[in-house]
Amino acid sequence: MMSDRKFPKNLKLKKKSSGFTFIELLVVTMILGIIAVIGIVRSNDNLSGFNNRISIDQLINDINFSQTSAIARRETVSMVFDINSDSYSIYLGAISEDNKFKSFPNGLSGVVDMNDLQLGGIDLTSANFSNSTTLQFLPTGVPQSGGTIVVNDMTLQVESETGKCILN
Repeated sequence: MMSDRKFPKNLKLKKKSSGFTFIELLVVTMILGIIAVIGIVRSNDNLSGFNNRISIDQLINDINFSQTSAIARRETVSMVFDINSDSYSIYLGAISEDNKFKSFPNGLSGVVDMNDLQLGGIDLTSANFSNSTTLQFLPTGVPQSGGTIVVNDMTLQVESETGKCILN
């Protein structure tokens, strides 16, 4: 038996929607991708500045260690900067291969390669200590002369009386 019930003509049956359409998923995925790319680019920019600061801090620590070593050993300690290889060598006493400070921290046989610190993109641009690339600490810990070191456009000044490092 059929029902004699009649439905109004303007009544529409609603479809149940379960889930998202392909277009909605595609749009959300694209938006998340754009946000991820922006985040990666910004983090790389910040990481570069962070790496520069770490390399400068390491250089300051090495200068301070050289000065302290000169005082403790009561002998001249020299840091000779090699601009071409982005490195510096540390010597106890006279500057000769036999006098390299072989147990210097971060160094390999008396040579500290700034690119071996695994920070990437380190450029030792210049080192100038009275027209020399050698920073020399006398047995009293006083530098023979002050000067500047430029690493990745950051200038580190070493004061002539105290050996204190100032980042400009």
